[in-house]
Amino acid sequence: MVLLTAGLALTTSGFAQNSNFGTKDESGGYSKLDMNIYGAWKWFQIGQGNKGVDKFDSGFGWGERLSEEVHKYIGLEQGLMIGYNRYNILPVGASNYTDFKNSHSTLYGTGVLHFTPRDAKYRPFIMAGPGYTWYRGGKGFNTGYPIKSDGETSLIYGIGLKVNANRNYAVRFDLTGTRTGSPRFGIPAVQAGRGSYWLPAGSQHEST
Repeated sequence: MVLLTAGLALTTSGFAQNSNFGTKDESGGYSKLDMNIYGAWKWFQIGQGNKGVDKFDSGFGWGERLSEEVHKYIGLEQGLMIGYNRYNILPVGASNYTDFKNSHSTLYGTGVLHFTPRDAKYRPFIMAGPGYTWYRGGKGFNTGYPIKSDGETSLIYGIGLKVNANRNYAVRFDLTGTRTGSPRFGIPAVQAGRGSYWLPAGSQHEST
C-alpha cells in the first residue's frame, strides 16, 4: 500500500516551546537537533490493490519526529506517524462496500539529504528509509469472525522544504509516501459464498 501524507510543522530551537526543542551547534549556527509535532492529511490513492475488493478512505493524521543534522547537507530522522480513516471491503456478489473505522501507526527511521546547507533560508530535501506499520480495525463490523490488528514492514520516502525564518524558528512542509503490504485484519484469502468477505493474498498497498 502506498500512503501519501502532506504535513506541516513549526520548528523552533527553544526547549520551552510546546511542540519542539532544538540544540544549536557550538559555533552559534542553526539547530542540529529538532523535535516537532505536526498535523497531516493522508491519501490512500496509489496502488490501492486487491482489484477493487477493498480500499482505504483519506483521513487526518499527526505525528512526532526527531531530526539530527550530522552534516551540513545530511541528516537522520526518526518518527511516529498516526492516521485515522475508514476501511472499505466489498462482500462477494455485492455492489456496495461495507466499511469500518481504521487507524494505523508507522514507526520509521530515514536518511535525509538536503540540497542547501544548514544555515540557508530555504532547505529542500529528500528522505528515504525503513519503517513498520500497524493497522488496527474498528469494532462493530460483523464478518462472522473477529477483526484483528495487522502489521507490515514499510518503505518511507518523501520530499520536503524547511524554511528558516531565523535561527530560532522554521516552517517545514512535507509530502511523504509509505509503501507496505496490505493488511488482512484476519479476513480469509478464499471466498466462502455470496455475502462473505475475502482478500486476495500477496497484494501491496501504497499511501501518501
